[in-house]
Amino acid sequence: MESVTADMVRTGYLETERVVLGLWPGLVHPVLIDGHTRQAEAIAAGIPWIPYLVVEFPDEISALRFAMSVQSKRRPRKDDVIFRLIERHDAVMRRGGDRRSQDEKSMPTHVGIESGRSASAHRMANILGSNRGKVEKARKILKDGTPEIHDAVKNGKMTTNKAYNLVIKKPLVRRRSGDIKLKPWTLAALRELGGSIEDHVEAAVKWYVEWLRREEGFATESAEHVENEKE
Repeated sequence: MESVTADMVRTGYLETERVVLGLWPGLVHPVLIDGHTRQAEAIAAGIPWIPYLVVEFPDEISALRFAMSVQSKRRPRKDDVIFRLIERHDAVMRRGGDRRSQDEKSMPTHVGIESGRSASAHRMANILGSNRGKVEKARKILKDGTPEIHDAVKNGKMTTNKAYNLVIKKPLVRRRSGDIKLKPWTLAALRELGGSIEDHVEAAVKWYVEWLRREEGFATESAEHVENEKE
């Protein structure tokens, strides 16, 4: 912010960078829904006016979802950002009660998901560019977690997955590699590939760990850390 503010002092505000104001039924004046950082930088630079765009929405939740979608594309989809957006969204939904759009009311409770996860979590994941599992875990934390756990996730001190396991009191179980048994068909498939079965298993585990880090937000230990612990 300091760098951008200094640049604004020198060259002024770039007029193509319009902030977005939202307007929906019940408001007398539009409110800022996207561009808070740019506004703060302009104020700090002493700029009295910045260009803006007014967008009309059918209701507040539609405006909030628009802002969430824009933010999720602009900023890293880290656990703390996703958690705060879900918290804000669900608070507005609770305040709005049943005043939802007809399209949303007509959607089924489930969307063909075998586990029965809600269509609401599915839609939220699409808005945030995240995955449904992370949304459901965040909502479980918000519902049953302590204020201390909430703050830890929101401040980036705890991952969603770790907080979720604390809430449901189900710590991650670390197993020795010798405890893992492969099914016969898996062993047969690995033998067909040739080479060492152990090498195939190691490669598969590495891929799976990276997938967990990327898709589910698991805080897993690096291979270097594990090797150092062995030494």
